[in-house]
Amino acid sequence: MLKLLKNNALVKVQVVSIYNYLYKFSLERLQHFLNNESLMLLFVDYLQVNGFQRIHMSPNMVKYRHAYYEACNIMINQSTYKKHLSEYYDFKRIFRTPTEEEFDNELAQNSPLRDSSKEVDCDFDEDLDDNFSEQQIFGE
Repeated sequence: MLKLLKNNALVKVQVVSIYNYLYKFSLERLQHFLNNESLMLLFVDYLQVNGFQRIHMSPNMVKYRHAYYEACNIMINQSTYKKHLSEYYDFKRIFRTPTEEEFDNELAQNSPLRDSSKEVDCDFDEDLDDNFSEQQIFGE
């Protein structure tokens, strides 16, 4: 994208600053999530009840399922509430990922459900209004 801007340094700086805002915003939200005991409790409980079924049922998520497994593991391990939650939840069971054979069997059993689920295909670029300022977008 920056290549298209050629020698316009000011525009390049603006583009990079927008990416920095998005990156910072995402990390701040993740940190807030990890430091919120109620959200972590819901997350761990959801994983205990449902496992990684949501990831397996989504055609987009299943392609990167190993990254999602790792992300869930890291989020729980980085939470300040991990020790407290481990008193009530069996993390070995929660973090257990299916073998390839178990994964294939799960997909075979759920393929009718997966085929019938409708993925929403949104083109967010069409919905954006270019007239928003950074202050309106990021609330600063």
